[in-house]
Amino acid sequence: MDFFGHRPMSMGPFSATYCVQSVTRFEKTGRRDLEEGGKVILPPSALARLVEQGASSPFLFEIKNKERGFRVHCGVHEFIADEGMCAMPEWMAKCIRVNTSTGGGVRDQVLIKSVSLPKGKFVKMRPMTNKFLETHNPRAILEKSLRSFSALGTGEVFRIYYNQREYDIEVTQVQPDSMGAVCIIDADVEVDFDVPPDAPMAAQPQAPAVPVYIPPIMDSSEEEDGNEEFVAFQGSSNKVSMRKGKEEASGSNVPKAKPAKPALQWKLKFTRHDGQQPMHAEEEEDGFVPFQGDAKTVRERRSKK
Repeated sequence: MDFFGHRPMSMGPFSATYCVQSVTRFEKTGRRDLEEGGKVILPPSALARLVEQGASSPFLFEIKNKERGFRVHCGVHEFIADEGMCAMPEWMAKCIRVNTSTGGGVRDQVLIKSVSLPKGKFVKMRPMTNKFLETHNPRAILEKSLRSFSALGTGEVFRIYYNQREYDIEVTQVQPDSMGAVCIIDADVEVDFDVPPDAPMAAQPQAPAVPVYIPPIMDSSEEEDGNEEFVAFQGSSNKVSMRKGKEEASGSNVPKAKPAKPALQWKLKFTRHDGQQPMHAEEEEDGFVPFQGDAKTVRERRSKK
């Protein structure tokens, strides 16, 4: 391992150990695109090694916390960092539990290696706060923000910015999941959202309310006063058996209603027989053939009579 912490050069995948620093050092006044993306800044020697090993663009990396094992996948923005340094956004440092500032002059170190990831087809995400889903158009915000990202991996929590607010989003599932991460550069990715941790409990669906009219209850005093105001549904109620007995007792000669005849039920069968309708079997046995009478005019019939 050399003075800057690099491992000896090999023809295998790119791999090196770097100290961590923040990308804010490379940002111009009012420029936030370095912090609002998923890319790091590496030294020029990293580019030389990648070219020498025949790595193809886009360059994708896995950054791992050497002490605690947390990892995140990313791309590279530029190769202008100081030798032995890796500049990354604050959200990325938080994701792998490293500190971008010096603590007593000692910087945290990360292991960076190049990876080849499949094109993403599906990503399931969970916003860490329900406020993101309450924005005007979460899909448009996410689509625009992810243009600054190169890769997403399961378990990673990335950050996007909108309307001067920060929103952390966790990746809960990716497909294909053979590598645990996917490349989202020039890929059509289907995105699904999981329920945020602070989302309110979904209310149980209820049946729609049916409007019911309840007539006012009349007081006995009001009835005695002769109030002729119309009140709906105030008739007396009787059972059918009671009404029948009452009619017989009063000698009512109201005719009983005849039971309704069942409606006609037709069973039709539409079969084509070259314009001729076949005779039924029972008709052939009785010798009856429909529509076989002799044709005569009305005048002929009258003269015959």
